[in-house]
Amino acid sequence: MSSLADESALLRELDALAAAGRYQELLERLAGLPAATVAGRTPIALRAAEAHGRLGAYAEAERWAAAALESARARGEQHAELRARNYQAAIALNRGNLDEAEQHFAAALEMARTLRDPAAEARCFNTLGIIAFLRGNPKAALASYQPALAAYQRAGLLRGLAETHHNIGISRRHLGDFRHALEAAEQAVRLGRQVNDDSLVG
Repeated sequence: MSSLADESALLRELDALAAAGRYQELLERLAGLPAATVAGRTPIALRAAEAHGRLGAYAEAERWAAAALESARARGEQHAELRARNYQAAIALNRGNLDEAEQHFAAALEMARTLRDPAAEARCFNTLGIIAFLRGNPKAALASYQPALAAYQRAGLLRGLAETHHNIGISRRHLGDFRHALEAAEQAVRLGRQVNDDSLVG
């Protein structure tokens, strides 16, 4: 790629395709570039990983997430490295590999703390809670959801708070704690209405 302006223009084009859900077209656009260009530029590799993941091509998504991680480390791009780690974790989770997903999310959590990124920290805690629940341990899940709530609160993300309260309600219900399950569900609905997202409220 000849210049920073060219790369910025390409990234805008890729983001527009992603926003429209046109992931196959995004990948076709990247296919016209030299593979070394895609792998060697962290933002482009990240978008390739996301597009493959959205299309369910998890092996390719993992390959590009690993390329993005390597590029981010080489360039000292810590926030991009965190994003790549989260992609790797999400891919592992989608593939049903809970152990690998947990390892990636734990590493991402430590990095989020180092970077003082409460939004990323909250998402890691919330997903670690989901993993614990999937393993049949709702008590461990609740232990992760509580710091997730605190981090989402610091980040000011109502959607994340709503989703975590919803997850808390599910865990409480599985523990037979129906009163607190209902309280969590009602809190999730209240926050969802503040976000003004009917799908979230549903």
